[in-house]
Amino acid sequence: LQTPQGGLVLQTPQGGLVLQTPQGGLVLQTPQGGLVLQTPQGGLVLQTPQGGLVLQTPQGGLVLQTPQGGLVLQTPQGGLVLQTPQGGLVLQTPQGGLVWG
Repeated sequence: LQTPQGGLVLQTPQGGLVLQTPQGGLVLQTPQGGLVLQTPQGGLVLQTPQGGLVLQTPQGGLVLQTPQGGLVLQTPQGGLVLQTPQGGLVLQTPQGGLVWG
């Protein structure tokens, strides 16, 4: 299907779904329930069928959320932040320093 505005929708025989926006954004849904979104600026979002979440910023930052509630952030400079489902926090600096609490 093509929308009047130039968007595009494709459905695969297996039940997957692909949407392309007129601005260049992209959305893919897998038959298993996974989800992938790509923004026109180059950002990326992935959602797993189990509820995990991955975000990648156009600048190269990365965010992962586990189904259990853990969180991982990676900065474009190479820093790392981890938050456990229990609320613990770990930070790693681009230079290799480590902080936890």
